[in-house]
Amino acid sequence: MPSSDQISSAGVSRTSTFLESKYSKYFVIPQRYIFCLLAALIVLNATSIEYSLEIIALNNFISDKQIQTNDTCPFTNQTQKRGQIRPTNDSLLIYDWKLDTRYMIRDSFFWGTLLSFIPGGVCSDQLGGKYIVTLSVLFTAFTNLVAPAIIDMGKGRVGFVIMVRVCLGLFYSVLDAAIMSLLARWAPIYERATMTALIYGSKVLGEQIPYLVHKAFQNFTWRPMFYLFACVHLILGVSWHLLVYPSPAQNPFLTLSEKKYLDEEPDLSLVDGWKEIPWKRLLTSKAFLGLCCFQIGSGWAWVVFRETLFLYMPRVLKSGALWESAWWTPLFLYYGLAIFYGFVADWYVKGRHLSVTAMRKIYILISNFGPALCLIFVSFERCNEFTVMIYTTISLCLDAMYFSSNMTNSLDLASNFSGIITAITGSLEYLIFGLSSRLINRFFTTEDSLSQWSFLLWLTCAIEIAGAIVFLMVGSGETQNWNYVEKAIN
Repeated sequence: MPSSDQISSAGVSRTSTFLESKYSKYFVIPQRYIFCLLAALIVLNATSIEYSLEIIALNNFISDKQIQTNDTCPFTNQTQKRGQIRPTNDSLLIYDWKLDTRYMIRDSFFWGTLLSFIPGGVCSDQLGGKYIVTLSVLFTAFTNLVAPAIIDMGKGRVGFVIMVRVCLGLFYSVLDAAIMSLLARWAPIYERATMTALIYGSKVLGEQIPYLVHKAFQNFTWRPMFYLFACVHLILGVSWHLLVYPSPAQNPFLTLSEKKYLDEEPDLSLVDGWKEIPWKRLLTSKAFLGLCCFQIGSGWAWVVFRETLFLYMPRVLKSGALWESAWWTPLFLYYGLAIFYGFVADWYVKGRHLSVTAMRKIYILISNFGPALCLIFVSFERCNEFTVMIYTTISLCLDAMYFSSNMTNSLDLASNFSGIITAITGSLEYLIFGLSSRLINRFFTTEDSLSQWSFLLWLTCAIEIAGAIVFLMVGSGETQNWNYVEKAIN
């Protein structure tokens, strides 16, 4: 444990300079939940913006590819009928881009995120996350607002589209680290998993919304979807800037009851302002390295799960249109399950039924070994759509524990550097996203055969379990010694 002189006086209480405002009584919702709600909506809409252009440029193009070999399932009458149905609007398919070019457009977003993830995490931990989020939202909204004009101006030249995607990646990537840095100040120790799941779990919901909006606009034009998400983002950005404060101590509308609750279990290690970052101790920490290994396995598994929905089911199982099928239902239930798992994790920790480390490891054990086994069962079921759907649903339901284990762990290890940890693990995740989808399409699913996909599912099982085993061996839910630092003196 650190000595008392290592703990900054700024971290003694979240609300040490608190004075209750006469307007506090008008806020029915606690201030920490206002922060959570706005952060969740921003993450949700930002994720919708991320996938908008990908859907328009790529989705219909891929869905039209139908391969019939001896090692795939036979076409059904429903599938053949659906193959003749085309939307009136072909979106960006009017441009003569090859499939590899369309993949390049999709992946350029990931390369943009890699440029700003870590700088965004450092700035969030050193300067505070509120204004980083505000700038991210405003720049992302502006880029998405002018994206149709830039694409039209380019007249099909890929460089213009890639420029838009890279800019969106640059502005989007700082969100995760900035919000995590704010969670270190706003989330009570016994609400960390719930608040983290509430905010970051909205990503999966935000990934599905563009598909619904695209379907609604597909017989008109593709541009309204950009304008819609940009306007919503601007509204959320203004609301965020007006209602969210960098810390509880700076919030004048905090009620006395919420102040007392936040001060029940204060994080005494928190240091506000500029502080020296122990890079060497952080990067060589066993707990941090275990978290990184787990992130690699989890990121690869998530990409394979998405490819299973978009490629394996329609092109190998010949399952028909995804929009009208039950395959999508678990994706909308995922968010609710993530919040529920977060609540359960906090309940166990608060009641001291399990330690933080034990709770995180139990969730990682279940949320990785369970889905990995489901992937193996999928490979055995071959063309049986119903049982494949059951195993896929179970896999997704278990994977919803991800936010209460992996995402929350950065707060457990080092609240002073949670933004930096989130930025590094996020960089690994998006690097996997950018590489794995291309590798899967180029080396594992060239023929879209059952045998190729079976090999991919078994490989994914091995990668996911390996990452989980490393975390189970060296991972931790305890605050690390290198988290205790002093505020830098100018």
